[in-house]
Amino acid sequence: MVPSKEEEEHKNKQITGNAGLFYVAYKLSTMGWNVLPTSRNAKGIDIVAYSEDFKVIRKIQVKSFSKIQAVSFGRDKETLPADFYVMVSYVYTKPEAYILTAEDVRGLLTQDKSGYWLEIKGSSKEPEKGFKKEEFKEKWDKIGYGWANYTDKRS
Repeated sequence: MVPSKEEEEHKNKQITGNAGLFYVAYKLSTMGWNVLPTSRNAKGIDIVAYSEDFKVIRKIQVKSFSKIQAVSFGRDKETLPADFYVMVSYVYTKPEAYILTAEDVRGLLTQDKSGYWLEIKGSSKEPEKGFKKEEFKEKWDKIGYGWANYTDKRS
């Protein structure tokens, strides 16, 4: 039985994070990447993905959520550890992924006294700062493909 959106909001955060992580790992695998999840709850990246020919490596951080309004990014926006950030919502029902580069994230971060935040829909003062936009939704092609014979901008 699939939970409703209301039930999804009350799920365990660890399990929600795992579901999002393995959803992203699955998607990347179908795009030709060899996918290595890192240790859970470790600071930094969640996935190392490398191409079939070992020439391209992607560092990916996954943020899975159901109820939150913003994701914390610490105190220094210049030292983001990942190349790509995948925000996954509704992991228990129909996952929606928003794929952002580190540069996308830097441009959307807002700051308060505790550090930098990435808002889902933006604030009333800065609605354009939210990441839940069509330009990021399901844009897996930003990451590229891991197949050795795929001719794209893989570097």
